[in-house]
Amino acid sequence: MAPKDRPLVPEEWVLRLDAIMSRFPDCAQESAWVGTRWRVGSATVAHVFGGHTDWSELAELLTDSYCLQVPARLAARVERPA
Repeated sequence: MAPKDRPLVPEEWVLRLDAIMSRFPDCAQESAWVGTRWRVGSATVAHVFGGHTDWSELAELLTDSYCLQVPARLAARVERPA
């Protein structure tokens, strides 16, 4: 699939997700083959490319994903959603 044929992720989604992901140590946003992803080193901890969203639940899932993928020293620095 050529870049022009890839579905676009709404900018609002990327901004909302980045507000969550940027709180995590060493987490960086980058363009992916489809959509946008956030990585720590070579581990992808989130990848958005479309769908419907419950933002509160997503924040919890992203936090869990991050904490499972990163070294324990980084996970220990993350405040978990209530």
